[in-house]
Amino acid sequence: MVLAYLSFLERDMRAHPDRLRPLTEADLSRLDALTAGVAVHDDETIPDDVTL
Repeated sequence: MVLAYLSFLERDMRAHPDRLRPLTEADLSRLDALTAGVAVHDDETIPDDVTL
């Protein structure tokens, strides 16, 4: 499923490069607010029962 989604993104970006834009400071601030308080550890393993 993830591979199919990534393939879709690749096709769309190639077909419509005009839609791509860099992240702005406002975008980054919004992302910080959305993820505030979420603990993430790079070495954690995703459990087998998680559906992506």
